Amino acid sequence: MEYQCTKERFLNDVKDHELTIFKDEGIYRHIRLSRPGSSVYRFDLLTWPGYLCVTGDMGCWTFSRTEDMFEFFIMDETDFNKSNIINPHYWEEKIQSISRFGGPVKEFNEELFRENVKNIVERYYEDNEEKKIECLEEVEDSIFRYIDDNHPAIVYDKLYYFEFEDFNFSSEFPSSEVYTLYYIWILYAIVWGILEYNKAKEVK
Repeated sequence: MEYQCTKERFLNDVKDHELTIFKDEGIYRHIRLSRPGSSVYRFDLLTWPGYLCVTGDMGCWTFSRTEDMFEFFIMDETDFNKSNIINPHYWEEKIQSISRFGGPVKEFNEELFRENVKNIVERYYEDNEEKKIECLEEVEDSIFRYIDDNHPAIVYDKLYYFEFEDFNFSSEFPSSEVYTLYYIWILYAIVWGILEYNKAKEVK
């Protein structure tokens, strides 16, 4: 799956980061990953029994699931050469809090919304090309022209009340939200930060 923040983008953001360990007492930890002399893309990881908090440039996020959250986020043989190093859907369920500088987890995506609408219309009129074209023209005028990423409620309202002859969007409409850059970046940061911490521990 493609995300707004790619693995490559994240690694480029932290390419000059160095690890600092402030506290390392069992599952009571406080580590920082940052570029020397700069706070850009800096982040800290803190753990205590049952919790992990990541804070920094991308907001403050707290997760809870198991006694040692480093073990929760690092699965067997996890590394940055694999494609499945993060699990946004499952890990979203473990979020306890998000600061106002971080989040939301998901946001309305205009491109996905347009695709969802068009797919429903095309399926409904798959045997009637003329009606499909007419309906899509009406959709463009009655729904798409109201699209505003900052006010998705308006466009959903237009979708709800849309009618074209015997067609409407009364059936369940698929989600048109995608994970935010902030959330995906934070997940990469957690995994990468733990891996850097484990590397440092192995060297000692």
